[in-house]
Amino acid sequence: MYKKRAMCRLIEEKAGFAVKSPSDFTRLAELVFNETGAYISETTLKRLFGYIEGWQNPRPGVWNILARYVGFANEDAFVKGCGLDPESISGAVTADSVLSAELASGSELELRWFPDRYMRVRHEGNGDFLILEAQGTRLEAGGRFHADSIVAHDALLLSPYTPPQKVVEPLLYEIGRTGGVELNLLPTQ
Repeated sequence: MYKKRAMCRLIEEKAGFAVKSPSDFTRLAELVFNETGAYISETTLKRLFGYIEGWQNPRPGVWNILARYVGFANEDAFVKGCGLDPESISGAVTADSVLSAELASGSELELRWFPDRYMRVRHEGNGDFLILEAQGTRLEAGGRFHADSIVAHDALLLSPYTPPQKVVEPLLYEIGRTGGVELNLLPTQ
């Protein structure tokens, strides 16, 4: 996940624009081809950026082309150059994070994620949250979810999410799949 996120960030820096719409992927595919002489389909780029589902284990050639586009000789050089440890797949969380067990009941958080999604939530205790406000997302004010921790710049699994109507069964819902979530602990009033 960190490798993918680092690559997306570098691609956007190199391209000079945020990759958010179908036309952005067309433009990016052309830029990659012009820079490297190798073609990566718009569909593959959409999967990389999480615009559509399906980025699992792309062929090594895709990583090598993308690495060349952002200025590295190949995938290995990209991994080392970005300080990513290819042998490490787990470790301590070093980013800003909120552990629900350490969060007082009534505490409010703002969460933002790509593209232009926003949610203000209140901790109800025991890792349960009430959505107070939601913009640009299918999640609704009055909905509830459980999360033991929220880590900045990582995806957040709402486990489960219960819509306010309670007609729909609770479901697993992930936010911030592309680029993770930004979080802000609001001051208590």
